[in-house]
Amino acid sequence: MKKSTNLIYYPAGCYGTFFEYLYCLDQFDSNFSPFTVTGSSHGYKGNHFSPAEQLIEYVNSSSETYQIGRVHPSLFEEVDSRKNIKNNDYFDLVFRDLEYLENHFNKIVVIHPTLHTKLWMESNVLDKCLLSVRDFNRVYKKYGYTQSYFKGSFETDANTRLRIILSIELDTETVKQWGRKSFDDLEIWEMRELMSIYWDNRYKKSNLLACWDKLTQVFKQVKFISLDDIKSDPLTTVSQYLDFVGINSINKGQLNTIINKWMSVQRNKNKDTDVRNVVNAIINNKFIDWEDKNFNLLEESYIQNELRNHNIEIKCFNLNVFPSNSQEIAPFLVKL
Repeated sequence: MKKSTNLIYYPAGCYGTFFEYLYCLDQFDSNFSPFTVTGSSHGYKGNHFSPAEQLIEYVNSSSETYQIGRVHPSLFEEVDSRKNIKNNDYFDLVFRDLEYLENHFNKIVVIHPTLHTKLWMESNVLDKCLLSVRDFNRVYKKYGYTQSYFKGSFETDANTRLRIILSIELDTETVKQWGRKSFDDLEIWEMRELMSIYWDNRYKKSNLLACWDKLTQVFKQVKFISLDDIKSDPLTTVSQYLDFVGINSINKGQLNTIINKWMSVQRNKNKDTDVRNVVNAIINNKFIDWEDKNFNLLEESYIQNELRNHNIEIKCFNLNVFPSNSQEIAPFLVKL
C-alpha cells in the first residue's frame, strides 16, 4: 500500500527544504522565518530522510506519520560508500530511485539542476550543506556511518571542502603534475587549475545535469521542477507545486511576500549568468568588473575552463589572487 506522504526528491543545493517548508506554512507563526545567514531554509528542520535508510525503514513500516518529507538521490547506496553514485550514470541511478518511490508514495516532486544552473546548485552546496558533529552522532552514527565519510561536510571553509572533494575523487598521482605530494600541498592557483580541467568533466561523465529531460518523459506522474523554473517564475512554479501536493489554503499575496523575501537572500542564483558574462566580455575584448560578484574558487575555475574552451589560457602560475576585472586579467591571457 502506498504512503499518503508527499515526497520531495532532490540533489543537495536544490531547495528541497524550502519547498517542504512552504507545504507546512500554515503551521507557523507569521513571525517565523526559516532563512539562515547563508540564505538556506535550514532554520526549518522538517522531515529529512537522511540517511536514506530512514526512508526505507519508513516505507517498510505501517506508519503514516508524515504529511511530507524529503530525500536525496541514491537511495540504495551502501553505508559509508559512494560506489552507487561513482559507478552509475545519473539517469540509471535516479530511474531506480523513482521506480521504487512510485511504488510506495502517491505524490513525488523532483527538484533538479540543469546545465544552466550548475553553479547555483554547487555554490549552494558549498555555502549551506553543512553537518555538525552533534547531528552526525545523533543521526548517522547509529546506521554505521563514520565521520571520515562526511569529513568535507564538517568544514565551513569552501576551499577546504573543495580540497577534500578532490582528494576523495582523484588519485594522489594527480597532484604530482604540480610537483606536490598531496592535495593539502596544492596552492590556490594549482587547485584552480586542476579544477578547471577536472570539475566540469565530472558532471559530464555522471550525467547529473543532462538526465532530467529524459526522466521527465519516463515518469509522467511525477512533478518535475527545475532550478530554471524557479528562477524564471518562482511564484507560478511554487503555486503549481502547492496545487500538485494539495495545498490551496495559502493566500497568494502572502505567498508572493515569502517568495520575494526568499529570492532576495539567494546570493548564488545568478552565478551561472555572472560567469558567462565575464567569459563573454573577455573573449569579445570588452571591459567588465566582477569584484562585487565575490566569486569563490569553484566559480573562478569555471571562468578558466570556459576561456580554455574558447582557446584562451590563463598564465596562472602563482596567481593565487584571481583578478577582479578584465583589464587586470588581460596580461595573464594567452590565445592558443
